[in-house]
Amino acid sequence: MTRSAVPTRFERAELAYRYGLEFRPCGVGAQPSGFIIDPTLVRFTPDEENPRRRFGVLDYPEKLSEEDAKTYQLNYLGVVWRTPR
Repeated sequence: MTRSAVPTRFERAELAYRYGLEFRPCGVGAQPSGFIIDPTLVRFTPDEENPRRRFGVLDYPEKLSEEDAKTYQLNYLGVVWRTPR
């Protein structure tokens, strides 16, 4: 059996750096540009059970500087694999 020329979802997966939105929801000027948004992971009403990501999460293709994370009050949550839908 030969491999298909079309890559699987796992083969197309990419690393992303995940940040929690603790103090405000995603909005214009509320976080650095360049983020990857997954509508299922962003909240506009607070999730009090998860304070470090109260308003959801944003992924970035590169790790943000400590200064940007602090300025925009983002909590670094770690590295994740993102697969296309």
